[in-house]
Amino acid sequence: MKLKRIIAVLLLFALIQLVAISISPSQASTAAIWTDKADYTPGETVTVMGTGFVPNAYYDIPVIRPDGTIVPGDGSTTPGWDTVLADAYGSITYYYLLNGISGLYEVRVYDSPWSGNLDETALATTTFTDAKPAADLDQVRNGPATAPWDPAEWVNGNAGPSNAHYAEGYSIPYRCIMTDLPIGTPITITFGYDIKHGDRHAIDYLTHYNRTDNPSHETVFGHPPEEIDPTDGITGTWTVNDTHTIPRPDTTNSPVDDMPGLSWDWLVGNETIDGVAMTIFNGTISDITYDEDGDLTASQSEARLNVTFTAVGPTAVLAWGGHIASRLDWGYDDAGDPRSAGGLTGSPYHMRLIGWTINNLGQQDRSLKVAAVFVPGTVVIVKDAIPDDPQEFDFTSTTLPDSAFTLVDDGIVDNWIMYSGLAAGTYNVTEIIPTGWDLTSLTVSDPDGESSVVDETAFIDLDAGETIYVYYENTKLGIKAGRKWDDTNGNGVWDTGEPALSGWTINLYNST
Repeated sequence: MKLKRIIAVLLLFALIQLVAISISPSQASTAAIWTDKADYTPGETVTVMGTGFVPNAYYDIPVIRPDGTIVPGDGSTTPGWDTVLADAYGSITYYYLLNGISGLYEVRVYDSPWSGNLDETALATTTFTDAKPAADLDQVRNGPATAPWDPAEWVNGNAGPSNAHYAEGYSIPYRCIMTDLPIGTPITITFGYDIKHGDRHAIDYLTHYNRTDNPSHETVFGHPPEEIDPTDGITGTWTVNDTHTIPRPDTTNSPVDDMPGLSWDWLVGNETIDGVAMTIFNGTISDITYDEDGDLTASQSEARLNVTFTAVGPTAVLAWGGHIASRLDWGYDDAGDPRSAGGLTGSPYHMRLIGWTINNLGQQDRSLKVAAVFVPGTVVIVKDAIPDDPQEFDFTSTTLPDSAFTLVDDGIVDNWIMYSGLAAGTYNVTEIIPTGWDLTSLTVSDPDGESSVVDETAFIDLDAGETIYVYYENTKLGIKAGRKWDDTNGNGVWDTGEPALSGWTINLYNST
C-alpha cells in the first residue's frame, strides 16, 4: 500500500513537470508593452517598454509600419526585426527610429526565434502613430473699422468688411502653421498670390507680417493699429526664430515704369530691410526665391514664392504680409480708373498654399473682400508767393495729421506739403498771414467741387481715393506802380505836360 502511494506521488510529480514543460515561460507570464508617447513626428525615436516577461529571456520585436513592411529600429529600410533580452526583473526596453512613413504602427513581441508569421498570436502588442506633416494657412481678421479687434484674430478662412479693415498700402498678415515636421530636414514650401485680379493690381509683393500702420492707422481709422502675434493660440515653445529678406518683385512689362519694384524700394528706404522680411518661429530660413514671377500685363496672374526652411521642433510657424497695391504707386489708366484693385467688387486679394517637398499637400486659398480695403485720399497744400521770397508762411489745422506746419516759396525748396493715406471726411487748413503780405487768392481743386473756402480757411471735402489740391497765393504788400517820364525842366517832379515814356513800368516793394 505504501509502495502504491509512492508511485502515485511520483506520477503526479511527473505530470506537473510535463505540463510545465509544455508551457513556454513567456506564455505563463502577464506580459505588457507600451510606448513613451502615443504620437511621434517624422525622424523621432520611439521608446518601447515592457514588463512581465521571463527574466533573461530573448524576445523578437517586429514593428509593422503603415505600409505593411517590417524593418529594424536603426532607421534602415532592410527587411527584418530586432531581438531584445529581458533584464533580471523581466522588463524590456527597445528603441525604434522612424524614417518618414506616416500613419499607424503596430509593435508585437514574440518568443525568439520568431518564425515571421504574423498569424501567430503575439505575447504582447501596442500601437503608436507617426503623424503626417501638415500645414494650415491663416490670415488676420482685425474687426470692422468702427469696432476693431485687438489683438487681431487669426482665422483659417476668408475676411470681409464685417470682420476686417485695411487700406491700400497696408500688408495683409498671413501665417502658415506647420505640424509634425521632420526636425533638421530642409523643406521647401510654395505660396502663390494674385498680383493681378480683374485687370487690376491686387497683392503686388510680399512683406513683413506687421504692416498695418503706413499710412497711419490712427489717421485712416481713428484708432491705433491692432496687435498681431503669429504664435497666438498655438501651443509650443518658440526656441529659435529667424528672418529672411523677401526678394524685390519682378517689374518686367509693367504698365508703370519699374513698378512694383519702386514701391518695394520705398518701403525698404522708409521701414528698413526688415519691412520686407519673412519670419519663422522654431526654425531657420535658408532661401526665398520666386518660383513664378507672374505677368503684369495679364488680366489675371499669380506669382509664386519658394521658401526653404529647416525646423528645430515638430511645430513651426511662417509669417509674412501681402502688400495691398496702392493707386498712389500705380496711378490711373487712360480712362481715369485706378490701376489698383480698390473699387472692384468681390475678393481680389488671394493668398494660396500650393505645396511642399515632404509630402502631398492640398492647396488652400485665403481671400479678402475689396469692401474691407479702404482707399485713402490725398490732400496737397501749395504755396505761391509773389514774388518768390524766403518768407515762412505758417498754417494750422484741426483735422490734418500736422496741427501746424510751414511752407516757403523761394524758388529753391519745395513749396508744397502732401498728406496721403487720409480717410474720407472733412478737413480744414488755415493760413496765418504774415505781416507785409496779403492773401490774394485761395482756391481748392476738388474733383467733385464739394470743398469750399472762407477767408483764410479751406474746408476740404475728401472722398475715398480723391486727391485735392489747395492753392494759397500771397502777394507782398507795398508794391507800387510807377512810370518813367521826360523830366523837361529837370526838377525831379512829374510836372503837367511832361510826357511819360512808353514801355517803362517800375514796381517798388515795401519790405515792411
